[in-house]
Amino acid sequence: MLSRLSAVVASILVHQLHVLCAATSLGTKPFPGLENLPKSFWHELSSPFTEVYEVESFATETGSTPEPSPFFEDSESNITVQLGAKVYMHCRVQNLQDTFKVSWVRRRGEELHLLTIDRDTYASDSRFSLEFEMPNDWRLFLSSAIERDGGVYECQVSAHPPLIRTVHLTVSGE
Repeated sequence: MLSRLSAVVASILVHQLHVLCAATSLGTKPFPGLENLPKSFWHELSSPFTEVYEVESFATETGSTPEPSPFFEDSESNITVQLGAKVYMHCRVQNLQDTFKVSWVRRRGEELHLLTIDRDTYASDSRFSLEFEMPNDWRLFLSSAIERDGGVYECQVSAHPPLIRTVHLTVSGE
């Protein structure tokens, strides 16, 4: 059944190619008006079974300048601190528009523990807080590190797909 469907689709495509080539050689537009459709339409039409993350914005389709995408200034980092030390985990995000939010999570195996979203703290442990520093540093602050605080922390931007910057924290008892 699938091979029969593939043969039909291939036959239609070959026919359309012949029409396109004939019209192009005559100097006419084979399908007048279709050249004005947005690129996202053609992408969806040509690949209906794939998930598309990068959807063109309305600004791009209308010809205006698109908003720049957010990005991290720094790559992932490793931080080592002494027991009881204050810790700042930096997350500098450029081109962050109002539609995106920055959050911090703690990863333990497959579990994620939400710590902050935007400027609000959701951690049950009061030692964690967010200290935003202008112009773009979403710093996770830990007031007094203990050994079990060591591990993986992620700064996430709510873009699609999400942007993730990893911080590896080690707390040394010596």
